[in-house]
Amino acid sequence: MKNLFPFLISENVEEFRAAWEGITWFSGHAYKELADEMMPIYLCVIDRLDSLEGETRKRFIDVYTNILIYAVDDPIVEFIPRLFRIANKEDRKQFVNSVRRELHRMDNKQKHYIWNVWLKDYWKNRIKNILVSLEKYENSEMLKWICELGELYSEAVEIIISGPQVSNVESHFWHKLKRGEWVRWYPDVTAKLITFLLDSNIDLGYFHKEVREMVETISCTDINNQNALSEALLRRGVL
Repeated sequence: MKNLFPFLISENVEEFRAAWEGITWFSGHAYKELADEMMPIYLCVIDRLDSLEGETRKRFIDVYTNILIYAVDDPIVEFIPRLFRIANKEDRKQFVNSVRRELHRMDNKQKHYIWNVWLKDYWKNRIKNILVSLEKYENSEMLKWICELGELYSEAVEIIISGPQVSNVESHFWHKLKRGEWVRWYPDVTAKLITFLLDSNIDLGYFHKEVREMVETISCTDINNQNALSEALLRRGVL
């Protein structure tokens, strides 16, 4: 690996791109021993992100995200700000989806750890437009984290509904929300989430029926949540 280091920081653009094309292809998942050696290089290279293109750029962000999740004590301090200084719209989406994939792989202990160490604060900060403004498309992508956070579902919902409206909700999310136990375990929180999504004026497409069936099973303990949901459903013509 050390033999590659000069090429990974080479000023020759062709050498630089070729080296990163190779290393991102073969190191899609960072291991702790590799990450410790590679952290300084990734911090050096992130400022040259615009020299990487296409799939290499996407895979670089995947590995960079993997390192900051598993090997960095507090990525909010340096790793994430350095990324967001240069990241474009597609890079931000790639980062969100990389986090989602890792959350899907984690057990509850790991999820609680990163949530309490940095992920919750990162999300709250983005809602407050700290770092960079949180755009609707990002909030739409971060919505997918909710069903991957397990026991942290309620906390995650409270955060996302305090932020900007979402621009889109993919069919996979509705399927996952409907198939899960969220409605039964967390009726009030789920009611608030669905109300928020409906008020975002998203295109429900052919999911009117699924949304209606899901809300019919919600029995809120707080009548205010039930009423707010009913009103949102009526506004959208779902009921």
